[in-house]
Amino acid sequence: MKNLTTGVIIVLFFVQFVYAGLTHTVTFDRSDLEIVNEDSYERFVYKGAVIFDKEGTPELPGIPVNLIIPTGNSVSSIKINSNIHKKIDGIFNVYPTQPLCFPPKTGQVVKVEKT
Repeated sequence: MKNLTTGVIIVLFFVQFVYAGLTHTVTFDRSDLEIVNEDSYERFVYKGAVIFDKEGTPELPGIPVNLIIPTGNSVSSIKINSNIHKKIDGIFNVYPTQPLCFPPKTGQVVKVEKT
């Protein structure tokens, strides 16, 4: 995992959804971001966020946005402004994204092998 020597840039962006003149804006508050030290890594935890990245990539939080389009209508454009950045000073060894792990189904017996 490589150190981010220039610091981690958290992207604070606005998502704008344009539909028949309607706009949907999402903003993010820096005070909801927490940097948690775990072993020799730092984890970036944001209230309400989930992890989307592939296994092994830096684990950075993201927030999904779902929008409902009424039946019979269509979207003419979607614009995402992600040009607002705020630098977090420091050198971070960002925790890598882990593989998905699904719990066993109810009643399923899972054999654990010793290593």
